[in-house]
Amino acid sequence: RLQTGYEMLERFGYQPELVISPEGQPVSFWRAIYKNLHQWQVTHQPNATHALLNQDDGDGLYINDEVETHWAELTKPDQPRWSVSVIPTIGKSPILNVDYAGTDKDGQVPVALQNLLREISSTEDSGKHHPSLERYLALQAIRLQLDQEPLDAETYYWLEGTFTNSNGKLAAPRGDWYPGSGRVRLGVREVVYRGGRLGVRPEVRG
Repeated sequence: RLQTGYEMLERFGYQPELVISPEGQPVSFWRAIYKNLHQWQVTHQPNATHALLNQDDGDGLYINDEVETHWAELTKPDQPRWSVSVIPTIGKSPILNVDYAGTDKDGQVPVALQNLLREISSTEDSGKHHPSLERYLALQAIRLQLDQEPLDAETYYWLEGTFTNSNGKLAAPRGDWYPGSGRVRLGVREVVYRGGRLGVRPEVRG
């Protein structure tokens, strides 16, 4: 399934990458990963092109307060496990300005996304997935250690999972990289939100 998915995403020009990640880990685990990665960069890559930085609200990793509050709902830390998937790593997806369900302002799934999901559905049971928080964090950390450009410096993407936010609205996490502050960021948007810089990275799971 992963091989088929990899070849399919490659055919679409989505630059697939295989990601093996721990799942069901507490927030403290990922904060430690990025703190240690920052320290590793200082020692081994002092001139890193994409340097992590220590800020008041995160050492290489920023997590929105609401995402942290609902971490257990989003990551199931009572079920620690490993996961594997193929994630598109194209710099800027052509599928932007869609809500969490993948629909545009007219309530339609764009043709490009329809075509992609149709192919993915032939390799999976459920057929439609955003990357999980933890797979996204793992992928970004891998790219940073290799001194490759992190994903999503100009755009940001929906991540898997929904929760009721402090305003009583259904919301979902989103991820990006902010080079100005040297942090990978986990933010949040209400699931109905659309924006010209917000898109999807449908993955194929193992």
